[in-house]
Amino acid sequence: MEFMASNATTITDPDFNNYADWIEIYNSGSTSINLKDYYITDNLSQPQKFKIQYDLIVEAGGYVLIWADDANSGNHANFKSGFSLVTDAANFFSDTSGIYVIGTNGIIGNCSNAPRNWNQDWERPVSLEFFEFDKSLAFRVNTGVKIFGGCSRLYPEKSLGFYFRGEYGNDKLRYRLFDDIPVYEYNNFILRSSGQDWWRTMFRDGMVQTLIEQGNEIRLPGLSPIYFIY
Repeated sequence: MEFMASNATTITDPDFNNYADWIEIYNSGSTSINLKDYYITDNLSQPQKFKIQYDLIVEAGGYVLIWADDANSGNHANFKSGFSLVTDAANFFSDTSGIYVIGTNGIIGNCSNAPRNWNQDWERPVSLEFFEFDKSLAFRVNTGVKIFGGCSRLYPEKSLGFYFRGEYGNDKLRYRLFDDIPVYEYNNFILRSSGQDWWRTMFRDGMVQTLIEQGNEIRLPGLSPIYFIY
């Protein structure tokens, strides 16, 4: 499964002719599958939040898109993605200065055998918004963003590290990100792409953390997944 958050220019929704966020479901098997009566959710406490109510066939080696636009019809889910990121497109996609692309101004490292922009220790200014499950705005802040990780930088979806500094106007994020962790201030946090598990399940790390926590008093990183399929 792949998802696109903050889709601003990538793919246009053919039904409503806008740039909504989307979830791609890929069938790596040798036979087609029907997703009718499967569920997608952005909240583990509501595993049946959005039900696919019609025959949605994914051919072998093919994919379908579910739009996370809160339209609640057809292949349009009844929720939107939680994070919204706004910045000058050049900060991510410029060949000379974009942090998310191969580009023309990179360095070798992190398992790449040729220079890549995404290996540079570049930080770019962004405006970041987060919405809770009830669609209320949790916060809107100005912050810096970098590509985070090692060899996982090679994957199409990369982890992003957000850094709060006074020069952006917010020296800390003052918000409780995780209900089960009593921390109310952050100097930085990471939106992880699931690292080396990106091209497998995308939930292995979270599952292992949950298993380790059972009956143990161990401080582990907070986990707040975005999309789930049942």
